[in-house]
Amino acid sequence: MTNICVIPARGGSRRIPKKNIKFFHGKPIIAYSIETAKASGLFAEIYVSTDDLEIANIAAQCGAKVHKRSSELAQDHIGTQEVVTEIACELEFQWGFICCLYATAPLITTERLRDSYLVIADDYEPAYVVAVGTEPLRDAGAFYWGRTKCYKEDWALYWTNTHLFPLDEREVSDI
Repeated sequence: MTNICVIPARGGSRRIPKKNIKFFHGKPIIAYSIETAKASGLFAEIYVSTDDLEIANIAAQCGAKVHKRSSELAQDHIGTQEVVTEIACELEFQWGFICCLYATAPLITTERLRDSYLVIADDYEPAYVVAVGTEPLRDAGAFYWGRTKCYKEDWALYWTNTHLFPLDEREVSDI
């Protein structure tokens, strides 16, 4: 089965400007997500969706393909699901799964990506698998998997067929 990874990396963060390429332990924070996606062996392609030339250059240097995000999807109120859907539709990606891996998730390991992939790949039930933190239960701001058709048909991310994939609190870094 063919999978792709989409790493959303908008240039205009309000809280921390250019947060996706801020240095973290000696390299741009987005490099960790790209490297983890590559090392997992799960993806035929890794795309960074951005509206920012500097982010695009760093992503390409790290080995990701760059997807030029439309200006409509580079606004504060746009969620990552819309960004992933844009790529799924433009690429006419038909089979497999799409993982949305956040650019600011440096603590995620290849093992966590593989384990979460097995949840969605081994069972027909979940439409999405979403990484969550515990105490209190919340979106971990790390990654989520979805079936390609769910993105294309605009299925809600959180609904009865969404599987929550708990992360250890030490893995959660919602920036």
